[in-house]
Amino acid sequence: MAQATIVLPAPSPFRLDLTAWALRRRWKNTVDRWDDGQYSRVIIADGHPARLTAVQAMTGVQPTLMVTVESATPISERALNEAGLLVQKMFGLAVDLRPFYELADDDPAIGPLVQRFRGLRPPRFPTVFEGLVNAIACQQVTLDLGIIVLNRLSQRFGPHLVDHDGVRHAFPAAADLADVGEEAIRELGFSRQKARAIQQLAVHVVDTSVDLERLEGLNNDQAVAALSRVHGIGRWSAEYVLLRGLGRAGHLPGRRRRGAEQPATVVPPRRQADLRSYPAVDISVASLRGPRLLSPATGQTARERRVMTPAATQLTSRDC
Repeated sequence: MAQATIVLPAPSPFRLDLTAWALRRRWKNTVDRWDDGQYSRVIIADGHPARLTAVQAMTGVQPTLMVTVESATPISERALNEAGLLVQKMFGLAVDLRPFYELADDDPAIGPLVQRFRGLRPPRFPTVFEGLVNAIACQQVTLDLGIIVLNRLSQRFGPHLVDHDGVRHAFPAAADLADVGEEAIRELGFSRQKARAIQQLAVHVVDTSVDLERLEGLNNDQAVAALSRVHGIGRWSAEYVLLRGLGRAGHLPGRRRRGAEQPATVVPPRRQADLRSYPAVDISVASLRGPRLLSPATGQTARERRVMTPAATQLTSRDC
């Protein structure tokens, strides 16, 4: 097994454990893993399956990430560069949280939570396609069930890599699902409507009638409108993908009540500080409830639980 390592600087404060768990959301997640202080998943680097592992270290006072790529084929410089860019995207390393900390540190309501989860970064899916499939899978079901069927999808159709831990699977790309029958997806536990939505999405991404790369150049309203035209994607799912797939950290998905979707919340400036990253951090904190990193057992006060989030109360079963 070929192996290569790169070292990436991380912004301070940074905690890989909190950020990786916010990305994982549940311990059941077999695509994004956390074992003995290291994050890992199978990616496609320079066209080949590879195991990506990230471990936090310190260089003086600067946090760093040791990123290791392992593959059955020789690891090219391009593969290493792709892995490094992917880690920066997934762990929100380029998001400037300083304005958020400047405001939140002195806030009596959320200040204690900010201190407890200091270093948590707003995570992001590796691709918009993965974000869309996650949004479809988690619609109107518990997050636990959504994660389970996503695991099955990866194990059945994702590219695989055999390493010392056995067989590991990457999340399937659109090309991996485009020729898969709708019934084969449904057998994994998806509803008929969700299976059809995922299969059609894959087909349209491959034939470029759905151009996900174009979304990067659109503003929020344009991107939501474009995503909402995809079969199986309503406004809430589109806004969720805006946040977790495109990294628009200031866009909080709207509430759903009795089938009616309310518009997203775009967080306004407050005390002349820029809160663009607040919703992403807020939802990330909500995600940490899954691995019980945020619970009464951690010493969280009743006041902290009451004021924890607008997002946490909205996303009880959809903080995926």
